[in-house]
Amino acid sequence: NLKAGCTYRFYRPQSTRADVGNSALSIARTVVINGNGATIRRMVGTPQFRLLFVKAGASLELNDVTLLNGHARSGKHGAPAVGPSWLGGAGTDGRHGGAIYNRGTLDLDGVSLTRNSAGNGGDGGASSSPHAAGGAGTDRDGHDAASATGGDGGDGGHGGAIYNTGTVTAIDTSFVQNVAGNGGAAGAAT
Repeated sequence: NLKAGCTYRFYRPQSTRADVGNSALSIARTVVINGNGATIRRMVGTPQFRLLFVKAGASLELNDVTLLNGHARSGKHGAPAVGPSWLGGAGTDGRHGGAIYNRGTLDLDGVSLTRNSAGNGGDGGASSSPHAAGGAGTDRDGHDAASATGGDGGDGGHGGAIYNTGTVTAIDTSFVQNVAGNGGAAGAAT
């Protein structure tokens, strides 16, 4: 049980997983959180991380609590083109689930999910060809240097509030100003 009306602040993730990214808390068994009107939040100006990750086979019940300002990690930007390929690197995808990423069973009753964000996609890397401005040509290795290509932007993450691949039940629950991630911009080609 959380203390009535209190705010529980997270300044850094407590759980890091390569497949889903960073989370304040990772749930690996059956957990019940009775919020009593409390707030669980990621503090502004801290690294990006979601608030809760529920593992497959685990169960989380949330009652009377606000989840505020979770922000799944954004993708990394692609590397600029180097050498004869003239192809900028692709940006990586943003992570899913700003407040909660659920692979198990999630029950929400009287929960407010407010101002949470999935991660944005990383921008593609830029490319610049020495022959691009002058039209067709080849570089010293015989590659077509006129076709500089910026890298693709990464996809934005899904589920500003919740990303679910398990089971969710929500009763008397509000979703306020949550946003999915934006896709990254393609890299410039000059």
